[in-house]
Amino acid sequence: MVEINQLKKVDSILNSEGTILGLFEHKTGILFLSSYLKDGSGEVYYSTNKETLKKYFNSEMTLKQVYLESDDFLASRKFRGETASFIKEDLTDLIQCGDSLFSELSSDMRNDKLASEF
Repeated sequence: MVEINQLKKVDSILNSEGTILGLFEHKTGILFLSSYLKDGSGEVYYSTNKETLKKYFNSEMTLKQVYLESDDFLASRKFRGETASFIKEDLTDLIQCGDSLFSELSSDMRNDKLASEF
C-alpha cells in the first residue's frame, strides 16, 4: 500500500454533500478509490484498475465487489488526518453504497461524465 498523502485526486465518482467515492491516482499510474464509511469513521483507500472501474460503471459489479477485487490485503483508513491499516475484509460491510450498482444510485450523486470516460 502506498502512502495516502501521495495520491492525487482525479475526481469524485459519487458525491452527496461530500465525496462518497473518490478516484485517485498515484504518480506511478496506479488507480485508487476512497470510500466513505457508513459509521462515520473516515474513508478507506484501496487500489483498483480501469477494467474493474469499467465493470462498476456498467453496473456489472457493486462497489463492495470492486473493493474486494482490490489486490490489497490491507486497506488504509483515514480519519481526522490519522491513517491506520486494517485487514480489508474487516471494513467491507462499512462501505457507503457498497451494495448498490452504479446505475441504481441517484443521478444527482453519480459523476456520469467521469463514468463515460471508462
